[in-house]
Amino acid sequence: MNISRNLFLLPRLSTLLCSKTFSSSAWAWSGHNKWSKIKHKKSANDQARSKQVGKISQGITMTVRTEGSNPDMNIRLATLLEQARKNSIPKSVIETAMKRGSGGGGADGNLMQALDYEAMHPSGVGFIVETITDNRTRAAANIKHVLKKYGASLSNARFLFTKKGKIEVNQPVDRPSMELGNVLDDAIEAGAEDIVQRPKELTDEEDEGQYVILTEPTSLNEVAQYFRSQKYEIKDSRMIYVPVPDTAIDLQTNEQAKDQMQNLIDELYDIDDVMYIHTSAANSHYLPLNN
Repeated sequence: MNISRNLFLLPRLSTLLCSKTFSSSAWAWSGHNKWSKIKHKKSANDQARSKQVGKISQGITMTVRTEGSNPDMNIRLATLLEQARKNSIPKSVIETAMKRGSGGGGADGNLMQALDYEAMHPSGVGFIVETITDNRTRAAANIKHVLKKYGASLSNARFLFTKKGKIEVNQPVDRPSMELGNVLDDAIEAGAEDIVQRPKELTDEEDEGQYVILTEPTSLNEVAQYFRSQKYEIKDSRMIYVPVPDTAIDLQTNEQAKDQMQNLIDELYDIDDVMYIHTSAANSHYLPLNN
């Protein structure tokens, strides 16, 4: 995703129904998806294909490690397995990824680990870089090298974020006339915190849906299960880090800082171990910070 892309205002929803509070608290999108970056930067060639297979298999390893290997209970895993099927990823690659997530080794027999690295940029923007690696020394060295190039360094930054569950869905194919109000009703029933409708022109990635749903971290799987039971297509389901509104850094009027930040993000994504990057830059993923 390109953080310099034009901003837009999205419909935001809040209501009170049957004593259930549906909150529309302020938040800004901060999670940059690795495959989203690659799709924008590279054409459909052998290198992109290899990156895609790697991204999906790494995601399978990570979610098996954190949420278990049963796709009926792990919605994130079920979503990735469906992506693997659509992209004709060999069964052997999927089985290897799941084995690594269950405690098997990487290419050199080393244990696969899911590690987060926190960093600060001189602009005041904080980073959380999610990785999955079989060599933590290599991963740390590569990340430090890129950060140093842009004047950033490893530092405590988690206080700049709030952890949330995020689900991307498309409406059920057998309900083409569904309206926004119907989706809101389902979100309330599911116990979701917030919902945003994504404009069609910006729903162009493998893991992006018509609606973005936020949940409390402990409710992610339960809410995703509800939407799946209602026949929604689950495009993505995972934890993200949302900037705290009071400390989010607005880079929209500073083109130089914006470009530098984008270059930093791009180079971090070129590291094979890096899966997701979250920044505390306001509107870094095109969703408004304030209502």
